[in-house]
Amino acid sequence: MSEHREPSPSAVRASRDVRAVIGRLRRRIRAAGDTGDMSLTQASVLARLTDNEGLTVSDLAAIEGMRHQSMTTTVAALTGLGLVERRRDPGDGRRLLIA
Repeated sequence: MSEHREPSPSAVRASRDVRAVIGRLRRRIRAAGDTGDMSLTQASVLARLTDNEGLTVSDLAAIEGMRHQSMTTTVAALTGLGLVERRRDPGDGRRLLIA
C-alpha cells in the first residue's frame, strides 16, 4: 500500500487560493444570473446558434444536456425576446429550425 504523506505547505496555499477564486467566481455568476436579463442557459443557446445555421430544439437539448421540455421553455423565452426565430427546415418541412 502507498504511504500517506501530508501535503506540502505550498500545495495547501495553492488549494486555498483556488478555493477562494472559485468562491468569488460562483458569487459573480449568481449575481449576473439575478439581473433578470438572461439566464446562463439562454446565453449558451444563443452562442450555439451563432455557430450553426439552425438547430432543432432536440439538437439544442442534446448539446446542452437538457430535457427537451426544458429546452422548449428556453427557446420560447428567447423567441419572446425577439432573439431567435423558428423556421421550417428547407430539406424537411416537418422540422422547425431555431435560428
